[in-house]
Amino acid sequence: MLKLFFVFTVYIYGTYGFDKNYCEICPNHTLCKYEISGPSSTCIEYDYNALLTENDINAIVDQINRRRNFIALGHSNFLPGAANMKKLIWSRELAKSAQRWVDQCDQVLRPDREDQCRDLEHMNVGQNIATITGPSSSLNVKSFVEIWFMQSLVYNGSVTYYNE
Repeated sequence: MLKLFFVFTVYIYGTYGFDKNYCEICPNHTLCKYEISGPSSTCIEYDYNALLTENDINAIVDQINRRRNFIALGHSNFLPGAANMKKLIWSRELAKSAQRWVDQCDQVLRPDREDQCRDLEHMNVGQNIATITGPSSSLNVKSFVEIWFMQSLVYNGSVTYYNE
């Protein structure tokens, strides 16, 4: 049976240059720790077709912004509306860091494990990780956004990741 391992990590924020020494941000920064791009030697059956296309990127950002707007306008029964919820944009710098993390294939043993530092020079960066193992032909990138959005249905005000 074919075993598909797909990790989808989204980092979204403003765009910055790539000329930084990430080791100065923190010594265990993903781009400091893993200097070589591409799949590591620990990757088995690396799926080059799982890389995001421009259409995927646009679909992710559009879907996240639609869901954020839904909440901001007060349409959610579970979360309060927001007066100034700005639109998110794709950051190639953060995408590079996310891809480098995924390329280590460390998640095979612990798919929920996060990298230790992915911050940018002047901001802390959060992380969402969605992992699918096994056949997943019916899922697309929008499915992962919907899974994350569904978390808001169980929000009770004490979940740490909503407050970070």
